[in-house]
Amino acid sequence: MIKVTPEAEQKIKEFLEKNNIDSGIRVTVMEAGCSGAALGIILDEATEEDRLFSHQGIDFLIHKDLLEETGNITIDFVEPDGSEEGGCACNSGARFVVTSDRPVSPASGCSCGA
Repeated sequence: MIKVTPEAEQKIKEFLEKNNIDSGIRVTVMEAGCSGAALGIILDEATEEDRLFSHQGIDFLIHKDLLEETGNITIDFVEPDGSEEGGCACNSGARFVVTSDRPVSPASGCSCGA
């Protein structure tokens, strides 16, 4: 299952409408820099290996094997509130955050030069 927070839903809808895009949003494994592999989202078309979840008119895609590996997934959109001191600068700024019941890789510290 894919859960989308109201903040993420709003930002995705704004982006798709502004850019006149009607493709799906794929949850996939991406290189995360500081901590190795992590879940992220990209624009993509469905394949027969995908599970499709529709949420408020937005189609979310995920390969069925990845869904089995990760379990439930949550897509959120976060904006900095000024309280992020120290730590990794790679994750500063407004961004989508994709989490799951079972993360794809453990954090291994920051290597982005922060």
